[in-house]
Amino acid sequence: MSAPRFQELAVKRVNPEAAGAVAITFDIPETARDAFDFEPGQFLTLRAQIDGKDIRRNYSISSARSRLRNRGELEIGIRPVEGGLFSNWAAKSVKPGDKISVLPPDGRFVVKKKTCDPSGWLCGRLRHYADSFDCRLNTRGATGF
Repeated sequence: MSAPRFQELAVKRVNPEAAGAVAITFDIPETARDAFDFEPGQFLTLRAQIDGKDIRRNYSISSARSRLRNRGELEIGIRPVEGGLFSNWAAKSVKPGDKISVLPPDGRFVVKKKTCDPSGWLCGRLRHYADSFDCRLNTRGATGF
């Protein structure tokens, strides 16, 4: 198996969030969707040249897996932090149509369980995980099927 390679992905949307944070949506081409398939809990590594330096940062994927399958989109959230070179650059400078170098998803902090817990708490609280749990909501909470 070869080492993952950075791919240039187009920024589809940049949505402002609370406290100066942004949600950045990437357009994943059909040819790259298998490589960017992910498990909830994984992250993307972004790379950019900022002030002449090669800077890399990891950001958790915040979109549901169904969004990748159905629309070819992946979303991450970036909150600028004091002194944060990458986070401040991304929150202030990234615009739709920009290209950013991105590694395919990585990380082992993933959910192994494929059904909801009986109380439904897990599915109700972790919206972006619900897709992988294959949950449906009813009037009494969440159930797995």
